[in-house]
Amino acid sequence: MVGAKRHTRKRFCKVLAGLAMAALCAPGAGPRVMVSSHDAHLVVVAETGAAWEGLSRDHGLVVERSIPALDAALVAVAGPVDAALQRLARDPRVRSVGPNLELHVAGAPCCGGDRAAVDAHAFDHARERLDAAFGPVRARTRGRDTTLVAVLDTGADARHPDLQGALVPGRSFVDGPWDEDTHGHGTAMASLVAARPPAGRPGLEGVAPGVKVLPLRVADRAGRATVADVAAGIAYAADRGAQVVLLSLGCVRPSPVLDAAVRYATARGALVVAAAGNRSANVDLHPAAHEDTLSVAACDDQGRLALATALSPTTDLLAPGVRALAALPRGGHLEVTGSSAAA
Repeated sequence: MVGAKRHTRKRFCKVLAGLAMAALCAPGAGPRVMVSSHDAHLVVVAETGAAWEGLSRDHGLVVERSIPALDAALVAVAGPVDAALQRLARDPRVRSVGPNLELHVAGAPCCGGDRAAVDAHAFDHARERLDAAFGPVRARTRGRDTTLVAVLDTGADARHPDLQGALVPGRSFVDGPWDEDTHGHGTAMASLVAARPPAGRPGLEGVAPGVKVLPLRVADRAGRATVADVAAGIAYAADRGAQVVLLSLGCVRPSPVLDAAVRYATARGALVVAAAGNRSANVDLHPAAHEDTLSVAACDDQGRLALATALSPTTDLLAPGVRALAALPRGGHLEVTGSSAAA
């Protein structure tokens, strides 16, 4: 039940064998589709060696954010955006140019329900489900605290009891610190990867409790993100040495700078994983649709396709993602369903 892409997934198999967790610890999210862009801005990827001073002067651009690793920048334009885009596209110093598209992480389908009342039995049941699905892989992740998984999302509540010892210092690319999460989705995703029970107390355990999570906040408190921030986050994760880059974001339109960021991370040995989507639709989402990205959709514990998941032509993998117990900010827990929980 997987879609074919132009490239095979041999590298994914190597990562799975070598790290014993790459296919599993990616809380990819069920994205809501957003195709709007920030009207007065474009994201430009320049040819290597091109001088931004000259580009800015010749096209009347104001560079608002540079992404040096990708030779890219978010720029404000004067005048009609469409005309500026066409002029830049014709400039031989420009490799690609596109709008600063807006993406969303999963909202109500994932983290908008009531908090779950949990006790030791609930934690034990959640752990038994993980062992049944991923037992041999989970065992191989223990003690692998040198494995780094970057979670690009809404931040993570670093004070949650189940995330103590699981996080390394991250970074925020939007307003608000990386170690706070007023939305909830990022905390849930980080816990699904690497939660570990507090010493001597019942608690949640993630798929790969031995790894470390690098929380990168690329979405605001409403779960909105832009391709400029996400691309910058992907490049940063690769430069920090993340072996796995997990994305809970999606848009129906491709983005040249997102493609460049995925290629950059892949070239540095990272496995980029993204959710196929939470809507039951045959629609490609980006960056999940990129040929170098592992796109994950959700099924239940019996292997049946989940209702809250997409299955597009570029979906690579189905994984359990129904009623998974996850952490929420301020010490809470919630059962989540969708490709967020699956990837």
